[in-house]
Amino acid sequence: MKPEILTRISELEQVHFCTISIKQFDEWVNMQIEKYDLDFEKISKIWLQAISETITLKRRSVAPIDEPTIIWINELKKLLK
Repeated sequence: MKPEILTRISELEQVHFCTISIKQFDEWVNMQIEKYDLDFEKISKIWLQAISETITLKRRSVAPIDEPTIIWINELKKLLK
């Protein structure tokens, strides 16, 4: 990872008293399946709903995004087609 990303992670961890880890998507999915005892179909639906609601700004209280998301929304639409 770029040094500026590592620096920012460290800053956020200190400010919010948390641990941040960056994982590959498949690794994260497997962690969620094991942690919550979900099957692959269920986790994929939950993730798709969460990412869709996040980038369409419907989860501002838990995922505040301060930048335009229309590009992300259009990319997701392309992937889903």
